[in-house]
Amino acid sequence: MLPNSWKVSNMDISIVVPVYNGEKTLEALYTQIATFCKSEQLNYEVVFVHDCGPDNSLAVLKKLKASFHEHIKVLELT
Repeated sequence: MLPNSWKVSNMDISIVVPVYNGEKTLEALYTQIATFCKSEQLNYEVVFVHDCGPDNSLAVLKKLKASFHEHIKVLELT
């Protein structure tokens, strides 16, 4: 039995994406992932791990998360 503090996810798949200078490709990447998961009827989440690159990746990630909050998590490394 799992401890009460552990949250059990109902996801079929979790995809972790490291992000460094990915500003120009993030939206297309998420669209492709979402299209595939929907076609396979998978309950999914995409965890983007932002590694403090010098571009506007974080702004793009925040925009994506605002639009698809049920499927996207953003972690910011310091």
